[in-house]
Amino acid sequence: MLDSKSITNFEYLAGRVFGIAGLLWLVAAANVFVMQLLGLISTITNIGIADTIEWYSLINLLVIDGPATLLISCSFVVFLSCLLRFRLLVVVVASALMFGWFFLVSNTPYSLLEIASQSSNDTLFVSDLLPQQASLPVIAIRAGTLLAAIALITIGALIWSRQNSNNQLEKYLPLGICLCVGTILYAWGSSSVVSDHTASEKWREVHENHEWDDHIDLEAITGKVKIDPKKHLVVELSTRFKTTVHTSSPLTFTFNRSMQIDELFLNGDEPHYTFDDGLLTISTSVPLDTDASHTLDIVAYGIPDERFAYFDSPLDYLRTSGVSNHTVSLLGEKGSIYSPKYVALMPGVYWYPIPGPARSDYRSSQNGIDYFHLDLSVELAPNHWQLVGTDAVVHVTDQTNSYRVNPTSPVHEIALFASEFESASIQIEGIEFKMYLHKQHADNLRLWDKFNEKLEDFVKSHLQDSSIYGLTLPFDTLSFVEIPRQLRTVGSGWRMNSLQTLPGMVLLKEHGFPSARMDLALDRLTNREQDEDSIDEAPLRLLFEYFWYGLGTDNPWMGLPERYWTHQVSARGEYAIALDQIILSLIASLQRQEHEFFSIYSTLHFADLTALSLFEGSVGLEDGLENDRVPSTIGTARRLRESYTKRVSVWNSLEDIGFSDLPSAKGNQHDTDLLFLKCEQIATALLSVNGEEKVFAWLVDILTQHAGQTYTLENVISSAQAHDVMVDPFFTAWLRTNSLPGYKASNYTSVRIADDAEGNARYQTSVSVKNTQPVAGFVRLQYPRRPPWESSRSWLIESKGVLIDGGSAKRINMLTSYEIRHVSVDPGLSLHREVITLSQESEVSEVQPNMEPADFEEASSWKPIQEIGIIVDDLDTGFSVEQKSVRTVRPPRAGPIAWFRIPRLDGELDRGIPVSGQHYLFEYHVPDGEWSRTTEDYAYGKFRRTAVFNYVRQVSQRATFTAEIPDSAVWKLDYHLPYSHDSDRHRGLKYQLEITDRTGSQDVEFDVYNLEVGWNSVGDFNLDAGEVKVHLVGISQRGPLWADAIRWSKVDKD
Repeated sequence: MLDSKSITNFEYLAGRVFGIAGLLWLVAAANVFVMQLLGLISTITNIGIADTIEWYSLINLLVIDGPATLLISCSFVVFLSCLLRFRLLVVVVASALMFGWFFLVSNTPYSLLEIASQSSNDTLFVSDLLPQQASLPVIAIRAGTLLAAIALITIGALIWSRQNSNNQLEKYLPLGICLCVGTILYAWGSSSVVSDHTASEKWREVHENHEWDDHIDLEAITGKVKIDPKKHLVVELSTRFKTTVHTSSPLTFTFNRSMQIDELFLNGDEPHYTFDDGLLTISTSVPLDTDASHTLDIVAYGIPDERFAYFDSPLDYLRTSGVSNHTVSLLGEKGSIYSPKYVALMPGVYWYPIPGPARSDYRSSQNGIDYFHLDLSVELAPNHWQLVGTDAVVHVTDQTNSYRVNPTSPVHEIALFASEFESASIQIEGIEFKMYLHKQHADNLRLWDKFNEKLEDFVKSHLQDSSIYGLTLPFDTLSFVEIPRQLRTVGSGWRMNSLQTLPGMVLLKEHGFPSARMDLALDRLTNREQDEDSIDEAPLRLLFEYFWYGLGTDNPWMGLPERYWTHQVSARGEYAIALDQIILSLIASLQRQEHEFFSIYSTLHFADLTALSLFEGSVGLEDGLENDRVPSTIGTARRLRESYTKRVSVWNSLEDIGFSDLPSAKGNQHDTDLLFLKCEQIATALLSVNGEEKVFAWLVDILTQHAGQTYTLENVISSAQAHDVMVDPFFTAWLRTNSLPGYKASNYTSVRIADDAEGNARYQTSVSVKNTQPVAGFVRLQYPRRPPWESSRSWLIESKGVLIDGGSAKRINMLTSYEIRHVSVDPGLSLHREVITLSQESEVSEVQPNMEPADFEEASSWKPIQEIGIIVDDLDTGFSVEQKSVRTVRPPRAGPIAWFRIPRLDGELDRGIPVSGQHYLFEYHVPDGEWSRTTEDYAYGKFRRTAVFNYVRQVSQRATFTAEIPDSAVWKLDYHLPYSHDSDRHRGLKYQLEITDRTGSQDVEFDVYNLEVGWNSVGDFNLDAGEVKVHLVGISQRGPLWADAIRWSKVDKD
């Protein structure tokens, strides 16, 4: 017989936990091994279907996160089974807690994810340049989690009664040790994360509350910088400046809080100064002379605190709930990088003293940009590193690996990059274009050889698009430099602009072009092309579109207008932000494709479209750009982004808020979206009315007079007068108020007039347009480029803009060699928001062989026909719908389930009703059976032509038109239909109406089959004076239900 000893409860439960967790870990490890093997085979064979997983990510998953997560999950389930002793209840409770934890993680700000998420890879960036392992706080949290798992097993063993089991008192000792040590580790790790999370708020408060009168004007920064990535940064800088105000108040600079000041001199003397929370305050015993230049000399050393950057941003996406870790990976996290592998000294980290406290409020942004001359000597400790800076960086000596940074033009900020770069360059139109890629990603530098002359021709033609108008880049060198994924590419300031606008530099993220398999995409694209010319152009076209379709800061083209303008001059004072943005929009119009300005809010809105999914992964890069047989998800996303600031909510804000009201109570997003939309509309009007030649001669004059300085609204208007540029109402009423014009347009007429001298046919198409509002506006006509018999889908062209004063009318006469069968009025910035589609007065053009053409524009006495009756439109306050609360916020896409779902964007509400989009891929879809508002060319509208739509079976949620009837009498009801129901499937279609007044209600069926678009009679009704409601309650059969407008007309007695 063998003696045996029964296992203890703890041993039994621990065996179950470790057995199940170990098995799950083996399954996960096997899956990872297969994926890694597939990626390795794909890389070696160049089939391009997968890539290897970063080794640091594997270590984090399998060694740090996996064991802790699996053990705590299994131990918790085992603990519940001991506590509850009912399996179904255990499943329910465990599942509820699991989904609750998932919801918690999904709504946790990125800066706190290290505490909430069980995956450290959620906050780590996949990077070849700067690989990351889990931080010490995360390792402490994981260790605390393991101890918590052991504690749960111990507690379960203590509360589980089993035959022959002994619960001895000494079991409480290991339990207490596990709980105490685990709690300490978890508390320390969590407190470190929370401290980082709250630090920026403290700095923000200190800088916002600091009194400052903005009286420093920088002139030059000179000195030495030594970068030793294994030790620290040393700066010896001399800042020359002037004071604009005669005051003895202290000088204030912002300087990175981690830098240690060794020496500081003001005009050669040692002043008293304080340096706390990044605020360097220097006392002056006497007021500084405003006519003389002053010098601040500083010697400091240290490693800049990467967190001390952009904390003054209106939106802190790192600390805002709802911003996914995928979005953060697109925009970056670190304000700067100072590591043994890579150094990036960004201006936003304040590694050199910058005048004033760090503020991003609207008032501070109105002060303009401070330009200064720069002359730095930079020494790199690693001899094999290269330096990238503004303009041409001259390598002075190999002995100390020293460089000189001395741009030919003034700059407004300083950025330096250093690492093991390899470079290539090309000289075009007197500008040297240089590309610096890390040695690990240098393969794509060889593409320059493939482009050769075609690249030079392409860049030259784009530069000439601007140079013919006198606009040139400010520096002789433009450097494209690769950066790690971790580096933040979104700045601060009221607009939170892209950091792609650094002077003389373009940032290339390592996950983009540097590491893209452009060779595979080029091979596939070349094999698909047929003719020789297309094969030669394919690589260049792919490269251009690769950047053009990039999201947010991945698109280097976004910063091109800023390089021509705000890198040389900026606005100051009243409406400064709007002035700069209008001019940037004017410059953007020179690009051959529609320009997209960077918006942090647009990027957050569309970032989900770039997340990993089976749907997105089925379309290759070259397919999405070039293959018409594959749905171009990339192009669809681009079109949606281009119309982002034209959303209904932005137009609504534009009607309510003017530039004088900024910043508004609606918040920074509404204000910046309004800025982009209105400035673009003003720029379009300026160009259309004045023409490109006048407008750009005017801009170049402003640039020439104020280069390296700032300009004001008065400077803009005086220069416009000198160049005969019409700026009224664009820089007067449109700039200063929120008033908008509104128009009524006649039907258009087409007349065959006298032929020209060579016997060619001539047609005159005429339209009369009246501005019914007090503020002036401009319109232009849209019409086909070709006659209808040449092309059934001819592109539309636009006439020159016509300025129409408030309350006046003009007749516009277009002269063409063909008969026009389609005319629309583009009302520009107006209450209409969309083009006005016109009808032809007569289907057959008149023939007047002796008639000579009239002037393009002439005064008109035309008056629109006054509408009779009481009209209630779907945009009036008298219209409402019954509808449950419709969710317009997209559901979160997270975890493996998201890989199989098509991403959707957030929807919009227009006066409480969801907006129906253009049915693009990714757009928000209104749920079936719910009301939505849509724009229709033939809908009724005083200005906007909209209707409310629902596709229902029979019973519908009500739509109600409420009107105030002045007299008790017989009234005729007309119903406006924006869309014809003349197809066979709508035969027998009837709308069910309920008309209610004070005496009661009456039901009416309104047969809409075969009715015309426009007003249609419903019937006559005897009504009492007062409130009358027309309810649209249902439909006779499945079909469309339109709620557009109703009209009550009093029936005259015989």
